[in-house]
Amino acid sequence: MVMRTTAGALGGASTITGLCAAALTLLVAGNAAADTLAPGGNSVGKITRVSKGVKELSLETQLVFHSDTNKNGEGDEDDTTTTNLALVGAPVFRYFLIDNLNLGLHLGGFYKSASAKTGDVETLKTSDAGFLGTLSVSYNVSLGGGMFIAPLLGGGYFAGSREVTTPGVNGAADLVIRSSLSGGVGRAGLGLVFYPSSRFNLFARPEALMYFGSAKEKDEARPAGAPAVDPDAHSFTTIDAGFTCGASYIF
Repeated sequence: MVMRTTAGALGGASTITGLCAAALTLLVAGNAAADTLAPGGNSVGKITRVSKGVKELSLETQLVFHSDTNKNGEGDEDDTTTTNLALVGAPVFRYFLIDNLNLGLHLGGFYKSASAKTGDVETLKTSDAGFLGTLSVSYNVSLGGGMFIAPLLGGGYFAGSREVTTPGVNGAADLVIRSSLSGGVGRAGLGLVFYPSSRFNLFARPEALMYFGSAKEKDEARPAGAPAVDPDAHSFTTIDAGFTCGASYIF
């Protein structure tokens, strides 16, 4: 009788131990799954991995401003000031091809402005504007707590127009030379991405945009005495480096 009672107790203890082990296994599996962001934004807890099939719609902008002033004499009226402004904005669609690796399509535009002044007199003004489209590849490396470091590489195409204005002197009309622009563009950045929830993220990265293009003057009428239209296209290379930031909706 005693032997049967002992065996029953041991059997009950074994059953309880098995149930506890099963519950612990499910709990660990549940916590692991909760850290993975799945398609549809279905996850809870701190995200440490973004799985294949996740899609993001983002808005991102980059603003670069630079100004130089050279002293040419004792008075401010002789100072030469050069300013440059570059602005890039785009909606972006990202798709994760495999866990943590995404392909991004950036379709937006760019605007650039440069001017030179001597004292308060503007001596030259240049502005560029147009379309900018690139494909990029980025890989998310988890830092914990929903934070990732994300190196990015990409390239694409740009097209637009340039307007160079030289102010007229002694009452003469301004000379405006317009050109068409086109060429390739490369981009490289190293940013941070933060997922505060399964539905959106915030990101910021130092990034360089490298333009390899050509400019060709448009065949337009010009004031008497102005230089003739240059029929040749002239190559140029421009690098804009600044901070790109934005936010994404995840689905």
